[in-house]
Amino acid sequence: MQRSRERTGLLVGALGLCMAISTSYAQLPVTSGLTLHLRADTGVQTVNGNEVISWQDLSGNGWHMTNYAAAQRPSLVSSVVNGQPVIRFDGTDDFVDNQNTTLASFITASEFTIVTVFETSAMSQGAGAVFTQDMVLGDTAGYVGVVVESNLTTSAKTLSMYNWDGDADVATIAGYDTGSFRVFSGWHGGGTVFASTFVGNNSSAPSGNTQFLGGFMRIGSGYSAGTTYFNGDIAEIAIYNRALSDAERNLVANRLADNYALSVPEPASAALLGLGGLFLWKRRR
Repeated sequence: MQRSRERTGLLVGALGLCMAISTSYAQLPVTSGLTLHLRADTGVQTVNGNEVISWQDLSGNGWHMTNYAAAQRPSLVSSVVNGQPVIRFDGTDDFVDNQNTTLASFITASEFTIVTVFETSAMSQGAGAVFTQDMVLGDTAGYVGVVVESNLTTSAKTLSMYNWDGDADVATIAGYDTGSFRVFSGWHGGGTVFASTFVGNNSSAPSGNTQFLGGFMRIGSGYSAGTTYFNGDIAEIAIYNRALSDAERNLVANRLADNYALSVPEPASAALLGLGGLFLWKRRR
């Protein structure tokens, strides 16, 4: 069995505290600019069985996501996607965040990239009379977010990357369905915000610099907590403080797709060679 597939569990401490640890997990093929990396199979601390109190950052920056409020903790659930665990958010009040630093530790005003694997179980919260909104992740001040939205009249669902530059700029992918895991990427660069699910669904919108970077990064919610809680499962999140190239995003997306048995297009051979044949060799072992 490949070493990147090895998994172990380690019980640490008393009082029911448990940390899920992977002795050797699949490293991301692109690490330049990586500011946050979360995996549900690695570095998750739980209490009372499966209540998550800490989700450890694997980027090396130490921006661990925590929640010590017993009533608002998400759950660690095993064997959900390709035999691997997820962090499950109930859509009512669950979240984890880091209040020791601000959004500026994760992105820059002009650039960022977010790649994540998740699925929405059902739409949970109403942001108004017309739409319901679930925020997969975002900042508590409401300037950046990955948002699932449903029209209450037509039930049409969309998946969006949101950036506020003094106005709401949203790259929206239509035809979103709940109940299916996907690899999603949202990024900002060159005066544009983008969204992609890597299977022919892409969108973009003009967007200037993110206006404010002083909020906290939050997973499972974001701005307007109480109306944007996420109802679903998250397997992995990677955030970069720069706009990755198309080739780099494809490499990251394919690594995540391999890990969770999801579908995304293979990157072009030329792009792989441009970044080094080593990545290709590692993926094909």
